Amino acid sequence: MNMNYLHTLIACLIFSGLAFAQSNDSVDVTFYYYAGESSSNVYLRGEFNGWTQNNASLMLKDQATRVWSKTVRLGVGGPLSPQGIVGAYQYKFYDDGNWLPDPLNPRNNPQDNNNSYLYIKNPTIHYLLPNSTTASGIIRTGFPEITAYIYPSVSSGINTSTITLSINGVEYSNIGSSYDELSKKLSFIPPDPLTDGEKELILSVESTDGTFSADTTAFTVRADYVQILTLPAETWKDSWRLQGAVFDDDGNYNTSVNTAQIIRSDSSWTVQVINGIVDTTLRLLEGDNNFQLSAVVNSQPETSSTVNIFHKVDNGPHAQIEVIQEGAALTFSAAVSVIPDAGPLTYLWKEDPD
Repeated sequence: MNMNYLHTLIACLIFSGLAFAQSNDSVDVTFYYYAGESSSNVYLRGEFNGWTQNNASLMLKDQATRVWSKTVRLGVGGPLSPQGIVGAYQYKFYDDGNWLPDPLNPRNNPQDNNNSYLYIKNPTIHYLLPNSTTASGIIRTGFPEITAYIYPSVSSGINTSTITLSINGVEYSNIGSSYDELSKKLSFIPPDPLTDGEKELILSVESTDGTFSADTTAFTVRADYVQILTLPAETWKDSWRLQGAVFDDDGNYNTSVNTAQIIRSDSSWTVQVINGIVDTTLRLLEGDNNFQLSAVVNSQPETSSTVNIFHKVDNGPHAQIEVIQEGAALTFSAAVSVIPDAGPLTYLWKEDPD
């Protein structure tokens, strides 16, 4: 037998065996990118394709939703020779010549161009939302939709009976019916309203092979119907811009409310609410200005938490000199000088020889 042929045959068998093993230990993961209307071409470039820009890395656009997507088969455990994060693939979106990390992925590698990265396990959990990204934002409802894509390896499935969510230690199990086997998407709304504040979100799940995976993220809830959006501040200015909002049950701007009241200890003002937004400017008192926003929502009065704008005032001494002439004598007086919020003034007079 020709030895070169034999070596070639062995190499092909080895490669086929590796490819078979890779396909059994791989996960088909879909990446989503929510682009603006002006994006004409978006590529998914990463360690899994040599960061190349070609037809194979071009993402597909859903014309109805303007969402770009791309499904890639990735080996469990990440690349064999990882350049950055062990167990994970790094990637970015390439939007009309601009390199962009994944807006909905909170994991970025600051040591390598702020690349996004995704751990590949069986199963792989992707886009656990809401999370701490700017794109996810602050959650304005006490009943947020918790979503995640859960991808099993190509040779296994998801054991839906093992899907468990935890929000600040409150565990939700037996939620397998919230997982769509076709889209690989979990969608769950907590039965009890979440209070305001930062929440830790944990999702855990097993594959039908018994392998375990979990992911953790965090998000912030501000679910009051009426909120002052202006942050606390200190200022020398005599007036300050106050912004607020009125929300509905779903956390969207409430367009049915037309007026609201801004309340301070000394007075109140009726202001317009336009498409759920309050935007006005008010004069400040010296010192603390504790503002609240109040409106009637669903036939019930609702009031925001308090925001303080501290008005700083220059209370230093203000010297004023009077010159009084009595005949040939001149009398200098500083009696009308003042120092606010302080006791009597003392004076020091000096003669300038020049």
